[in-house]
Amino acid sequence: MCDTYSDGVRMLAAEDYFRRNENIHIHMSGDFPDNEGVLCCADFFVIHYVISGSAVYEVDGSRYEAKQGDLILIKKEIPFRYASEKKDEKFLFYELMFNASILSREKNPSYPHKLLESSFAFYSLLDTKYQSHRFFNFSRGAHSIYGEFFNKAYMEYKKAKNGYNDVMMAYFMLIVINAVRQNESPEGGDGQIYRKQAVEYVQAYINRCYCDVNIQVQGLADLVYLNADYLGRIFKKETGHTITETLQKKRIERVCILLTTTNRPINDIARESGFNDMHFFYKIFKQRMGVLPGQYRENTKG
Repeated sequence: MCDTYSDGVRMLAAEDYFRRNENIHIHMSGDFPDNEGVLCCADFFVIHYVISGSAVYEVDGSRYEAKQGDLILIKKEIPFRYASEKKDEKFLFYELMFNASILSREKNPSYPHKLLESSFAFYSLLDTKYQSHRFFNFSRGAHSIYGEFFNKAYMEYKKAKNGYNDVMMAYFMLIVINAVRQNESPEGGDGQIYRKQAVEYVQAYINRCYCDVNIQVQGLADLVYLNADYLGRIFKKETGHTITETLQKKRIERVCILLTTTNRPINDIARESGFNDMHFFYKIFKQRMGVLPGQYRENTKG
């Protein structure tokens, strides 16, 4: 079923797991018992959720003892191996596999796909810039929640009724978001990585959506599952500027471009750039640019 590289690493082939036109797959470990104890590598992402027993995992140079309720996410092209060392217990887990193209499955993605695409949970969990794998220790509690998600996703896949792929995507989204919420507290072991990712995500969001007059710090904090005050502090620490300053800077830059390239009314330009209070807009513009918008237009066109 699986090809083996000359260096002894077994490549898990997508065609041995995924059905045609699928980007997500799930099975139980007993369906593919030959992989235990073998160093494997895949061109897709792999999530293991331990149902019973325990095993030692070796992933990209790290070693973990996984037990019931633990979740291991292994990114593509990362070698990993697992083996149960206790012969008197049955080691069993769900294995969920998904392609990196999971968000571009179709031209007009369904609602679960859209939610994942804009979710910081998905971004923070799968961002390959920081970590090759993630280990979530849920065995101390709350693991029954994940067991339910995986079990329902598994039953959907086995029955393969109409719309099963979207239902599986919804469960996948629940798994990802809850994993981030419960295991990635900002003060946890991965706190520094989490904080950096959160700030980068907020920066990217501001760069995309700064014209939205409804952007607020609380809303940005909700996107990354952090307290608004805490997000403000770490944003200032990472960037040297407050969120409000960053947002205003982007909006003023947009205003300046439109002032110098169009003859449109100043108030229209301000509103299009994200300002809905004209008194506030003129005040901020003067503070940042040293002159009022009309004078700025004249100076740059002269």
